Amino acid sequence: MRLSKDTMERDFEPAPLPRTGTGAEVEEDSDSDDEDNNEEQLKNTLKDALSDIIDGKVSFTPENSQSLANFDRQYGGILLHPPEKGSNVLHLLVTQTELRKPEPELLGHFVTYLVKHGNELLETQDGEGCTPLIRAISAKKKRERKDERMAEWMINAHPNIGPILAISDRQNQNCIHAAVLKRRRQYLPRLIKEASPTTVAAKDSSGNTPLHYAVQYDICYGQKWLGIIEELAKKSEKAVPKGSEEAVPDLNEDGLSPYFTTSGDKDRNKEKGGGEVPNNQKSPQGKTEFPRFNPKSVFLTPDTVPRPNRPPKTEMQSRSRIQEAPRPSDSIGLAVLGGLPPIPPDGPQENGSAITTTSAADQKSGGYKKSTKEQETSRADEDISKRVEQFLKLHYLRNRSEQQCSTILYSRQLTPGLEDQLLNFDLFERANMTEDDFGKLIDTLKFHEFLQYIAIPKMRISESQSPTDEKTDRDEQGGRTDLSLVFDELRSSKGVKRVLKVVVDDSSSPPHSDETIENSLKNLGVEIWDWKRLDICSEVIYNAAPKVREVHLYSTGNNAVLRSWSDHGGLRKLENLEKVHVEVKQGIETTKRTKQYVEEFKRRMRDVLPHVVLTVQEPKLQPKKLANQGAMSASAGPTPPMDKNDWIDCMKNFRKLLYTAESNHGNKKKTWESIETQIKIALIDDGVDIARLSPGTARLEGGRTFCSRDETKHMYHPYYASATGHGTLMAQSIHEICPSARLFVLRLEDHRSVDGHARQMTAKSAAKAIHAAIERDVHIISMSWTIDVKDSDPSGSALDRAVKAAAEKGILMFCSASDKGANAQYTYPAKATTNIFKIGAAKDSGAVDEWVGDQSLIDFTFPGNKVDLEGNQVSGSSVATAYAAGLAALILYCVQVRLYLTDDDEEKKTKVREQFEALRKHDKMFETLKHTIGTTEGSGYKFVQVRAIFGDARNKQDKNPDRLLEVIARTGEKLCARV
Repeated sequence: MRLSKDTMERDFEPAPLPRTGTGAEVEEDSDSDDEDNNEEQLKNTLKDALSDIIDGKVSFTPENSQSLANFDRQYGGILLHPPEKGSNVLHLLVTQTELRKPEPELLGHFVTYLVKHGNELLETQDGEGCTPLIRAISAKKKRERKDERMAEWMINAHPNIGPILAISDRQNQNCIHAAVLKRRRQYLPRLIKEASPTTVAAKDSSGNTPLHYAVQYDICYGQKWLGIIEELAKKSEKAVPKGSEEAVPDLNEDGLSPYFTTSGDKDRNKEKGGGEVPNNQKSPQGKTEFPRFNPKSVFLTPDTVPRPNRPPKTEMQSRSRIQEAPRPSDSIGLAVLGGLPPIPPDGPQENGSAITTTSAADQKSGGYKKSTKEQETSRADEDISKRVEQFLKLHYLRNRSEQQCSTILYSRQLTPGLEDQLLNFDLFERANMTEDDFGKLIDTLKFHEFLQYIAIPKMRISESQSPTDEKTDRDEQGGRTDLSLVFDELRSSKGVKRVLKVVVDDSSSPPHSDETIENSLKNLGVEIWDWKRLDICSEVIYNAAPKVREVHLYSTGNNAVLRSWSDHGGLRKLENLEKVHVEVKQGIETTKRTKQYVEEFKRRMRDVLPHVVLTVQEPKLQPKKLANQGAMSASAGPTPPMDKNDWIDCMKNFRKLLYTAESNHGNKKKTWESIETQIKIALIDDGVDIARLSPGTARLEGGRTFCSRDETKHMYHPYYASATGHGTLMAQSIHEICPSARLFVLRLEDHRSVDGHARQMTAKSAAKAIHAAIERDVHIISMSWTIDVKDSDPSGSALDRAVKAAAEKGILMFCSASDKGANAQYTYPAKATTNIFKIGAAKDSGAVDEWVGDQSLIDFTFPGNKVDLEGNQVSGSSVATAYAAGLAALILYCVQVRLYLTDDDEEKKTKVREQFEALRKHDKMFETLKHTIGTTEGSGYKFVQVRAIFGDARNKQDKNPDRLLEVIARTGEKLCARV
């Protein structure tokens, strides 16, 4: 994608103002005439001053102070005092190319004199809002020009250039924008250093930061430029508000981050004319206006964004004069990204091939035959572009949260489907697993090739069927090997190439062997090491992660180990090491002796690694963990005998019918994969343990988490695990009714309720989750929880707006009653809109459960009293809500099956599509539940009685198993009776 570059080809003459005959405009004309007269006077004075300098009548050296004083008296009154409006003397020195100017040395002295004796000159803006420095940076450079170092002279002369760099023109582009667009490598590092973070991160009128422009293909070439990109990224990062989950500072008006600016394919751009801008794309000021991005015009991915062509470089291009760009840091920079060849230096190479003359045939066809040298340069530029792309990925993954990185690295317009790729793999909240359970989990998830972190708690992955079995794989020396499966699968099956941080609790006995750890982490580029194994050898760290920047170590106070860590052949071998954290546990030595060993260790570390930040701490006492309790009750132990629930029995039988119809249909693809529109449900809860979902259900739509585990370290509780098991039970309940529904799991942030007996979801995370569901275009949102928010709470307002937005989008929403009995009242999300189904729990008889309270606050009831789920009895409106969402999904699915089996009659298909869209609306779904399916009189017409529709389908199923899918389609037809 090509971004606007208004400052690259500036028309330095301000656009004239329109003039007519009104009185106000006559007065404006008078002011303009005065400005023209002032500028003409200034220009004539400048010509005279330059003539005196050329004729040697003035000297700017201290030895000739008298001549300088005379010069000051003669010209200073006009030259050193900027006009209130318009250009000053420095503007004219840059823009008036016809002026007769002295040799560069004298001209540099003159510019220095002007800046030092009139510091406000650099702050003055001309008619287009440009300061003299912006003009100097943006001016075209020609070898014969004597003033091509004008910008450098201004920068060096001003005592505090930082605030000057922040002043922007009418396009909101400041000096950093201009210097990047003009590739001013010779002084860009100095500007970045002097500028504030907000200046370096400033956006122009198109929302583009200097980094957006710096990483473009036609600018991004040459090794020196890589260091500039790295410095821009580092300085810009300091301007990002801490604690914010928004990625707005990184996005331009098209919602794209710098990452999407750099990635692309220049060959595609060649086919389209090399990115030439049509002649009609001009602004009134004569500046080039590049067309805005239209996502509908072309399908783009990060690897296929067009790049404009550029001609081969020549010796004429800019040479370094003041300060060279720093070489990228080997620890985190661009020069060492794996799998890429070395970067050649800028400029012409010795013994390079001469440029080949274009043949007549090539000229006739408009072609250009590249020399060997040019081909090598082109390949080198591609390598650099790849390095920049990878660097940006790593930069954001190192510094931002998962939510921010998802916004920066993914775009639903440019990278559809990739937003489900996980940026970390977190197994915390999980107990022991079997290999089968782990395989089921990992097969469901998709990963980015670079991960922020992998986190594994104290757990085992067993070959046996029981995850509690203590039998574990061992290597020949007796150490464990089971957790190596995690890294092997991520590498081989999921394409993970880089893991920035590793957190593994390997404190069980026996721990993993050195060889297993090395083989697990080798070549993953680990930068932060936190493998919790007592007294681990530093050589293991060096072999597994030689580029590590931060190391967490766990010691028993063993003096031999402490000495090995602080030895010249220990941690010192890690060349990029910046931080070391040591946690000391009491071993066999006394407290006094352990303290002595630790103090000696600290002293040796200061001597051997003085630049490394060392922290040593005693083990922290772990607080007792409170038991998690969800929003619904569940009895402990096995389920006692209970009466058969007719509603649940009916729907389980219909589910069997679905499975049988699927297996006998003869299509290799599942029916839910073949239908025109797959049914998607956003399950907003506390996460879902994917390994516990029943086989045969539709695959997950993906998920996101809004539940932070460690904000300072950007670690989150994953959506594919559940804190209390509540979300997992809700997912099982939905799939029990509609196994063909695809779940989009959104994990909420939660905390202890005031009474300490339940988990309370936060309104802020709920609002974010609903917006994520809207973006995913789900059909249904299931929310088995309530939030009581005060009207004055801003997070409540955000949740209110989110629910209303989902209702306006036409999403079917289901939420729970508060289950507070007589104290029940309207709470969120039901409080926000009437276009939401409020669901309460019902007993087996259909009567409303007493905990629901006021029946006027609910729309329908579903089974929610002592329901048998996964061997436990669960009760509450939570499970009733999940059943309701599942039934709505089943209704939509049956209509889709009907559409799938409809013949090629387009008129019939159109009618079914219209019925499907109608059922997606709240009022039609309400009517279908209330009247087409029906409710019972004894429940006050609240309890949805399913047997008449779904029990009848089971009873009257076709005896031919190959035609069972038609039974599902006929059910879909019945459900459309009132549509």
